[in-house]
Amino acid sequence: MKFKILLSAYACEPNKGSEPAVGWNWALEISKMGHEVWVITRLNNKKTIDAYPSIPHNLHFIYYDLPSKILKFKKYFGTRIYYFLWQINISNLAKKLHNTYNFDLVHHITFVTLRFPSFLYKIEAPFIFGPVAGGEEPTLKLINSLPLRYKVYEYIRLLSNRSLKINPFSNSALESSKVIFCATEDTKNVLSEKFKYKSFVNSAIGISNTPRHCPTLKSIKNVDVFHLLYVGQIIPLKGIHILLKSIAFLKNEGINVHLTIIGRGNYQIHLQKLSQLLNIDNQIEWVKWLPQEELHEYYKKGHLLVFPSFHDSGGFVILEAFSNGMPALCLDIGGPNQIVNSSCGIKISTKNTSIEQIIIGFADSIKLLKNDELLLTSLSQGAINRAHEFSWSKIVNSAYDVIDSKLKNNEHSYFA
Repeated sequence: MKFKILLSAYACEPNKGSEPAVGWNWALEISKMGHEVWVITRLNNKKTIDAYPSIPHNLHFIYYDLPSKILKFKKYFGTRIYYFLWQINISNLAKKLHNTYNFDLVHHITFVTLRFPSFLYKIEAPFIFGPVAGGEEPTLKLINSLPLRYKVYEYIRLLSNRSLKINPFSNSALESSKVIFCATEDTKNVLSEKFKYKSFVNSAIGISNTPRHCPTLKSIKNVDVFHLLYVGQIIPLKGIHILLKSIAFLKNEGINVHLTIIGRGNYQIHLQKLSQLLNIDNQIEWVKWLPQEELHEYYKKGHLLVFPSFHDSGGFVILEAFSNGMPALCLDIGGPNQIVNSSCGIKISTKNTSIEQIIIGFADSIKLLKNDELLLTSLSQGAINRAHEFSWSKIVNSAYDVIDSKLKNNEHSYFA
């Protein structure tokens, strides 16, 4: 079935990562399926969208920002409050658009966080929520390994998840949703039981069908140094401190590896001091954000992506690594837990596990891959195969197959 669809995509830009990539690629792929699509997004996304060389004729953008008096205070009261106010205000705009176009579906795409509600369920058309995330939670032992400020933040986040059932804004959006897509099983698990009958797990993130480079299988033959790669924000929640301690553990066993950390963040100085204290600073290379082409050079020359994040809902860098034949090592939490399987990487268990055991788990896994050519090459091939399973077209089509089947089967409990 072909629909007229209104999308809410606060973040929506081509050739970007994270939330902007989610908004853009879902909008683009839905339009490629033949649906007529209108996207409400931020005005500051217009420049990059207009520069895109081939926007489909059935993909339309409506740009909206709050009044300039409010916008100029955004840097003081933060993105979350601005986003909340933006969501409230676009509901009036959406009603006017619905009166004109008579949409078949209204679909909220970004932000993808469950705790940030959408108000488009008020439109008199079936409301699709997500994929949303936010239910990913680290263990208390992982939380307690963080600096005080982040530890407090994580406990507040846990409390917020526990209070979802009494959150009037989130509850109203969930109650009114005809289908709820959850980016991870963790998020589905924090939903109230009364919503689970209409909840489906569907990744929010994907990767282009056309990789920039022809990937080659990873090998340790004739290699002097085993290269680890981390790409992302340098903040406590990314778990880099655990990774550094794993490298120090390996060094004490006489095993030297090299870690390249690409990114930026307010935790870098602390981590640099930690690496000096652990006497591994000569094994760590710090690189600022890079253009995509230069970043892919690091994917090509590295052996293993290390991603010890505490609760990412997605993991774009994992998919990028996979498309370059690089397997991944991560924790069994959130998006990485769903992306990485035994064919393309290794996951470290966090359940009933101490920080020391997690550190040793990372160290043992790195040592294993450093010494096992057959396993590394097998996981490298598995990573390439896994990347194909996460193409944007497959991710978006899988969600719309669910929606389409509900309409075809006339399941009025979903689409009244």
